[in-house]
Amino acid sequence: MSFSDLDEVQIFVVVDRRILCELNTIPNRSFNCYLHAIFVLLATHYTFNIAYKKSQHLYYMFLEEFFLGITPKKKTQKYRRIVHDLYRLEN
Repeated sequence: MSFSDLDEVQIFVVVDRRILCELNTIPNRSFNCYLHAIFVLLATHYTFNIAYKKSQHLYYMFLEEFFLGITPKKKTQKYRRIVHDLYRLEN
């Protein structure tokens, strides 16, 4: 299934089991909705000073670096490996 096959996609930002934000797509523009959802997710964490889940911290660092241009002060070997693996998925 591709993004163009989807009629409608709903994405929710949930904080403390409450829906904070709901995003609805326009048909055939689903990919833009996913990008928007990533930005909303990062903005929500920043706005409400919510710490990233420890198990997902490195993935959030990746999103910050490649979507927002925020370069980590220290790139650990584990972070470099995750970035390498994520780029390898693209190919």
